[in-house]
Formats: sequence, C-alpha cells, structure tokens
Amino acid sequence: MARAVFDKLGADLRFQVAYVVLAFAVSLVLVVVTERLGAGGLVLSVFGLVLAGVKYRHEQVSLHR
Repeated sequence: MARAVFDKLGADLRFQVAYVVLAFAVSLVLVVVTERLGAGGLVLSVFGLVLAGVKYRHEQVSLHR
C-alpha cells in the first residue's frame, strides 16, 4: 500500500499539494506546541526531502520504461 501511495505522490500534482499542506499543518502545530521555530523547520525539511526523493524515483522509473 505504501508503494501505491508513493507512486501516486510522485505522479499526481494534487497529492503533492496535499502533502505540502499537511507538512505546513504539522509544522505549525509543532511550533505552537513546542514554541521552537527550529522544530517546525526540521519537520518541513524532512517532508521536503521525502517529496523530493519520491519525485526523483518516479522520474527515474519513467526514464527506464
């Protein structure tokens, strides 16, 4: 199931936008709860790295087809 979600995330722009909105929501909640701006930045960075990795993997698989 996770593979299907990652494939959809790499291919569909709507899922990418929803993922980014989720990342902002999680980081905002974390900043409010912990009162540390760095924690929110770390969450955004991790979400961004995951999204970049998924998009890169999707592009590589598309090139080899």
